[in-house]
Amino acid sequence: MLKKIYFALVLITLPVLADALLTNTKLIASDVRYIVELLIPISFSLAVVCFFYGVAKYIWGEGQGKAEGKKIMIWGVIGLFVISSVWGIIYYIEGELNIVGSERTMPIPKATYN
Repeated sequence: MLKKIYFALVLITLPVLADALLTNTKLIASDVRYIVELLIPISFSLAVVCFFYGVAKYIWGEGQGKAEGKKIMIWGVIGLFVISSVWGIIYYIEGELNIVGSERTMPIPKATYN
């Protein structure tokens, strides 16, 4: 399963890198930034789905299912914490070092109420 994921990532990123290597270094940086900005919401979503899967398993599970659900919930919360911490640290460092292009092209996720 892990080999298939690595293979898919290589297939996705290889054409981008091959094209960027022939042009300019700034294009490589912007392509990498674009890929990272795509991966951030996907990783948040996976951590939230993992947490709610653990909640469902805890509620409807019996015996060993409750313990496993509790473990999944804990890892989901840890994942959310790590993802948001790394994201915050990166934006803080960019802001403190006045890195060019550090404007937030992707806003912080928030709920909107109509």
